Amino acid sequence: MIRKESNSKNILRLQSLLHIRENTFKKQTDLASHLGYNVRSMELWLKVYKDEGIEAMLIGSKPRKAKKRKISKEVHTGLSDKLNDSFEGFGSYVFAV
Repeated sequence: MIRKESNSKNILRLQSLLHIRENTFKKQTDLASHLGYNVRSMELWLKVYKDEGIEAMLIGSKPRKAKKRKISKEVHTGLSDKLNDSFEGFGSYVFAV
């Protein structure tokens, strides 16, 4: 499974499972240090792995939630038009504020 994985973060997560299974490290802090991650990050992966399985632990397997836009589409369009207008656009940053 590791050889088929292209995401480097997923490779480290899978390696952490192998190291845990083989008891390569006595402490989680040693394993986390070996992988170059914080112990808390590793604990969170392992919790997801135990609760939801390996697919949930891997990055890219979860659907992302769409973020709500900070400004409306109308305001964005208006700003874009104003920025692209060479005659009546913003003269400088002072005019934009």
